[in-house]
Amino acid sequence: KAIRAYSAVMGLGSVVLPWVLCLNDPKKYMRLLGPHLFLVMYQVILEAASSSWAKPVRLLVPIAFNSFRIPQLERWRGIVFDPYAPLTMSSAKDFGAFDKTFCIVSGVAWSLNLFAFLIPYVYTSMLDEKRRPPPADAAPPQGTGA
Repeated sequence: KAIRAYSAVMGLGSVVLPWVLCLNDPKKYMRLLGPHLFLVMYQVILEAASSSWAKPVRLLVPIAFNSFRIPQLERWRGIVFDPYAPLTMSSAKDFGAFDKTFCIVSGVAWSLNLFAFLIPYVYTSMLDEKRRPPPADAAPPQGTGA
């Protein structure tokens, strides 16, 4: 349940809200959020395509995309907070408290996703034989009644 809620919140904050912002004011947001949205959409496609791959390899997909996303979020933060940012369509004076808060929350959420969830928990659990789920085609353990 907790992972579903976490995934729903991350999906809302990293896909739905950026798309709404970009569609609402494309001139202001598309160059700012475009790289992030591209990475998220491409990650979704690649995760769907990699469903038959070995689990440790499949886990490298979100880890790699999160690793690429962190510099994009840093670029976003620089544009939103720096009045002299090299973005021709917008400057820091064009971004209000909501934009700045959304920028910081996104950076923190994606950093935590990578460094506090994906790498230490998910990846290590897939490498740990005791915590790894059995393959789908494996016979059930003896004495379980299945």
